[in-house]
Amino acid sequence: TADRAELENGHAVLYSGHVTLVSDTIRMQGDHLELHQLPGGHYQARITGAPAHLEHAGAGPENPPVSAHANTMVYDSRSTEIELLGDAQFTRADNQINADTNRYNVADRRAQAEGGSHQAVMVFTPPPPGASSAAPGAHK
Repeated sequence: TADRAELENGHAVLYSGHVTLVSDTIRMQGDHLELHQLPGGHYQARITGAPAHLEHAGAGPENPPVSAHANTMVYDSRSTEIELLGDAQFTRADNQINADTNRYNVADRRAQAEGGSHQAVMVFTPPPPGASSAAPGAHK
């Protein structure tokens, strides 16, 4: 959804103003979206904002919700990978990755970071004191 949309060349749609893209378990928001339809029902989406935002629903305690923001996000439904470009920040639970470029594989819930002009910084918050790392119902 957006304030404005324009069909271009029959295979691309340009959206602008309060853009929201929802696909399965992900939600992306920004100022502009360029959406290209690909063969086989797939698509590539390039969303920009100040910044653009991503929310990926959680899938249980082992896979908490993910959020991210960056100047530009590029999502390819074939690879289920989102590239976060420019001042990219990725957050899962209390853990955070800051870098010029982050890549997030939606299907695998895997994140990678590249520093570019700055170093990539990953901050992992340890569990609270006394918390068990064993799975629920598991014996030590």
